Amino acid sequence: NIKGSLYMPKAAKYSGPKVARFDNPVFPQLPSLPAVTTFLPAGPQDVPGSGTVKHSTAYRNLKLSGGATVTFEGPGVFTFNSIKFSNAGNRLLLDFQDKPNGFIVIHVHGDVDLHKVNIQLVRGGHPSRVYMEVHGNGSTSASGKEAWRMASGASGTNGSTWYGTVWAPNGGIFVGQGSNPPKVEGTLWSGTNVTIGSGVTVNYVQPQPCPPVVANAGADQVLVCPAPSVSLGTASRSGALYTWTTMIDGKETVV
Repeated sequence: NIKGSLYMPKAAKYSGPKVARFDNPVFPQLPSLPAVTTFLPAGPQDVPGSGTVKHSTAYRNLKLSGGATVTFEGPGVFTFNSIKFSNAGNRLLLDFQDKPNGFIVIHVHGDVDLHKVNIQLVRGGHPSRVYMEVHGNGSTSASGKEAWRMASGASGTNGSTWYGTVWAPNGGIFVGQGSNPPKVEGTLWSGTNVTIGSGVTVNYVQPQPCPPVVANAGADQVLVCPAPSVSLGTASRSGALYTWTTMIDGKETVV
């Protein structure tokens, strides 16, 4: 038995009881995907175990082998080359430092494999203000297609959890199934596909728009070389990352 509407291409043939026919049906439209962000370069330093990562430092690979706790000292933007966990018991503490308007944004150039992980939001955090963008294509995953994945099972005394938005424009997203399925509170966006395993709990949390950062370089300055340093203006929000670009007009350098 079929209850509801059956949509078919015009060239298709229908066989069955007589039903009402509607031409040119209006289909629901999927929301537009976010823009792809241009990341800052990853750094040379790995994070191989427990510790604190700072938004003012770019890292290479976040690699945890089990039982480790890493604190993201936010709010701010954190940049990595890749994130890969193995074994259970790894924990990520996203520390908002009691800043109600702060965002923790995680940029990853490659793939992310969280394995069995427990995410905790501390000091004022909320899933709507956590955003991870992953630019890998899944080439390092077992399937060769999953840029972001989280396995089922317990991480320590808690089940695997993810809080926040994930945007993977170049690869798939996979949330595993099993006897102890994971939980997601947030949003999962992929440019290819999102696979949700049996029993996985997904509670949609709409991401908050990140407020724009207005950087003011201040009044024009004349530099007399050699000039080892110069102070340039302010930004509208603490913890912001911004860069200044030089422009050569043939006569002078304006920064």
